[in-house]
Amino acid sequence: MHKSYETVPVGSIDPAYLRYRLGQPSFDVENLKDAINRSGLIHPVVVKPGPEGKYGLVVGFRRYDAVKKLGHSHIDAIILGPDEEWDEKKFDLECLKFAITERSCQRPLDVFELLCAIERLKDHLDVQEIVAISPAVFNQVLNPSIVRQYIRMAGLSENLRVLMSTGRLSVKPALMLSDIPTEQADVFDAVFSKISLSSSNQKDVIQLSLEISSRDKKPVKQIFSNDPFLQILEDDHLDPRAKGKKIKEMIAELRFPHLTQARNTFTKTCRSLGLSGRIQLTPPKNFEGLDYSLSFQFQSLSEFESCLKKLDQLSGDEQFRRLFP
Repeated sequence: MHKSYETVPVGSIDPAYLRYRLGQPSFDVENLKDAINRSGLIHPVVVKPGPEGKYGLVVGFRRYDAVKKLGHSHIDAIILGPDEEWDEKKFDLECLKFAITERSCQRPLDVFELLCAIERLKDHLDVQEIVAISPAVFNQVLNPSIVRQYIRMAGLSENLRVLMSTGRLSVKPALMLSDIPTEQADVFDAVFSKISLSSSNQKDVIQLSLEISSRDKKPVKQIFSNDPFLQILEDDHLDPRAKGKKIKEMIAELRFPHLTQARNTFTKTCRSLGLSGRIQLTPPKNFEGLDYSLSFQFQSLSEFESCLKKLDQLSGDEQFRRLFP
């Protein structure tokens, strides 16, 4: 690939050409502006020739934004050119590899950047070919299953990708969202951006919501548009973890109303019988099966004897007997 160093007009670079942008859009370039204003542009942007005499950015999107906002008329640039035997597709692939390598040599790519990079490389390469170039291009070894997962998630919206890069959305739930229509997946963007849940709980919320939608024949968006959900999501007094816990409980209650009622009745009865402290009665999971478990804690012989006395009293209690089918 040929490279030439020139100073080009800022206006000759097409800001709408985002083929090689890997990172999230950054609107805060004030610190970079100050650094360029003080010391000049240390690292040139990298561009490739585009249509109508314009250039497309390959590397240096934030630098370009900063220089443009400073009002400079020209910018130092490295202009990439194809080798003679390359067609446009080969040139595009090499520019992609250049952009990814430049980023990965600075620091490991985050989830957002990996998604963008693999999504674009798959236009040219299959899974094994991406794996083969990963040490040189990604500065890490990617295994085939990871590459397949990222290809599967290629259709996720930019907002969902941002959630992944910030840790608000885990990979396995993201894979679930990649398999449903975009309008449904984007509803979970609005929800997960305001709550904090473990990966398994995120999967539960997605799965239960889809089941409710199918059962009640209404869009997923309508579920979370109901006032009880909106009140929790918009409650500034609740932290994201507390919101997540409440949302998970409400979705489960909506999906399994009879199970929730049975659990609430069981819990209320246990409390009235004094089985919510040192003595604990646990029902079968989801009240399916016949195996209940009973445990108690004590710190002295007198407490042990007190627990035994309590258990002896329970065996003849009619309320206690009604707990069992």
